[in-house]
Amino acid sequence: MALAWLYRIYGHELFDLQIPLLAALDKDRARRLLDAQDSGLRWPLTSSCGRLFDAVAALCGVRMRTNYEGQAAMELEGMAETAMGDADEPPEVEPAKSRVLEIPADSIVRAVVSELEHGLSPGEVAARFHKRLANVLVSTAASVARDSSLARVALGGGCFQNRILLTEVHRGLRNEGLEILVPSQVPANDGAIALGQAAVAAARMSS
Repeated sequence: MALAWLYRIYGHELFDLQIPLLAALDKDRARRLLDAQDSGLRWPLTSSCGRLFDAVAALCGVRMRTNYEGQAAMELEGMAETAMGDADEPPEVEPAKSRVLEIPADSIVRAVVSELEHGLSPGEVAARFHKRLANVLVSTAASVARDSSLARVALGGGCFQNRILLTEVHRGLRNEGLEILVPSQVPANDGAIALGQAAVAAARMSS
């Protein structure tokens, strides 16, 4: 995921970047992967926020390979917790503007790379990443709420098991005057999806 983001943003110039990932990367293997991508081989696309966490964890040198779902994100969160008090408030990324909402993750990844190249510690970069992502989520949700005359926001998805992200987003939305709903009786992650699928199936079978 990290290599895919770097290639999307920097092309083959990614190998000139001075970041922890490239110090540990098997460059021959990476080039073969990029050649395969250039060959027209079809790749699965993802819009998962969790995959962005995986990429940033690798960029910071936290975790190159995962052994279970969420491992890289949890370790990145742990590193961020050690530096939250020292991390300056990062410049904000512009919120999504189209009705088909896409968080501008290119800008977030560029900021991570820039901060690593300027010598910020991986912990501080991780903390700033959490804050920056939270800021853009708040800005985007608040913008949609205003445009749609809504006053309530529900936070769901596995990334909201991340205490830092949940706390920062919750605080930001509250400051925007919005009511926030968070999962309490079902999991925030895929367990809730499975429950929803079961509920839909049960409703269809009973109709």
